[in-house]
Amino acid sequence: MPVASRALRRHRRLVAAILAGLAVLLLTPIVRPPGEGAGPVVLAARDLRTDQVLTESDLVASRLPAGCLLPGGFTDPTALIGRRLATGVLAGEQVLTMRLQPPADSRPAPIVLPLPVSGLPPLRAGDRVDVLGVPKAGGLAMVIARDLVIASDPLPSATTNPGVGVVLVEVSEAVALRLTGATGRMSLTVALRR
Repeated sequence: MPVASRALRRHRRLVAAILAGLAVLLLTPIVRPPGEGAGPVVLAARDLRTDQVLTESDLVASRLPAGCLLPGGFTDPTALIGRRLATGVLAGEQVLTMRLQPPADSRPAPIVLPLPVSGLPPLRAGDRVDVLGVPKAGGLAMVIARDLVIASDPLPSATTNPGVGVVLVEVSEAVALRLTGATGRMSLTVALRR
């Protein structure tokens, strides 16, 4: 009989005890109750849609086993309240940083665009307006931009056209391009929002 086999037979209880101890050590993390070593993870309380602003009722903090927090996940729901989703999130799914739009304070500053308009209503800085355009070649009026903020009191136009003034509006880059393109093709006016 080989020496290893004789040693195993003689010490089989000791070997069995060592193997049982290793099994317990290796399986303990798998069968540990969820309360032990668990940490908070923020989940969607229900299906959430793209562009939704998160409220307290949209989120739930759940205790999941250690290591379940995904990269970009949150442990405190209050850190998400008021943030806007860039993509939808399904109920029970972790709300991750990559699913959020950048915070409002990290968005590019608005562009202040001078806009020549005719038939100016009485405006003040801070008023909100829609910009309407009528094609110079004739046709129906259309809304060019909605809910823009007047940046300063209207200025008199430097042109010789009576009734035309200049308003400074705060706009995004996309709206600035749309308004600039419309300026050459259309007569613009503004409608005050109340």
